[in-house]
Amino acid sequence: NLYSRAIKELQSGKNRVLITAPCGSGKSYLFLKMCESAINNNKKVLILVHRKELAEQHKDLLTEHGMNVPNIRVALFFSEINRLGQYDNPDLIIADECHWVPRTLRIVLDYYKCWVIGLTATPCRLTGASMGDVYEVLITGISVKELIAKKCLAPYEYYSVPVADTSDLPIQHGEYVMASAEKLLMQNAIYGDVIKSYQKFADGARTIIYATSIKHSKSVVKAFCDAGYKAAHIDGSMSKADRQKIMDGFKSGEIS
Repeated sequence: NLYSRAIKELQSGKNRVLITAPCGSGKSYLFLKMCESAINNNKKVLILVHRKELAEQHKDLLTEHGMNVPNIRVALFFSEINRLGQYDNPDLIIADECHWVPRTLRIVLDYYKCWVIGLTATPCRLTGASMGDVYEVLITGISVKELIAKKCLAPYEYYSVPVADTSDLPIQHGEYVMASAEKLLMQNAIYGDVIKSYQKFADGARTIIYATSIKHSKSVVKAFCDAGYKAAHIDGSMSKADRQKIMDGFKSGEIS
């Protein structure tokens, strides 16, 4: 399994191992297995994430399985860089969503100089830079196709619809410049295409739409509400209570 393969690589002399497995493949169980092994061997673990929501989820998961112990600490990339030297050095760092590699994470990893296991479903960066400058070996898990065949994931249909001509958008560091992308997607014609596509392929089904920016998201919500649908905007800057209220409304069908 992925855990034993990762341990084998670490014991062979590798210090940083990258594990890739698709969403729904059980990375949470792998994460728990690593923490359980660390507790049993009196090792210290530092879990690094890039969003406070993920930190909260991991803390809840550890508590649920009786692993909310001093030996295991959860921290954000950005906050940990300001705490270097304040805690005992970890024996193992688990970097979740590790395709997101800011300069702060590199500094933290270089400071602690311990074993590192990175977890991600997408082992590549939007900038096109290699993950090999951080990790020494890649371990690949089960594929989405295999998970669907085993009935662990639901089959899906994928449609590509023309939303906008992005050929003239400026690119910086491998990504579209936000202001330009937002301006393009804020055009009124785009909303008509999105709503028509929703009506054609998923009318009446609960749906999540990922927008380019907060401003774009709020405009899309307004367009759907104007078309008679119940929609709501949510983003990471909102309070946990407000986000939870919206998600509860989505689950209940109050928000579609």
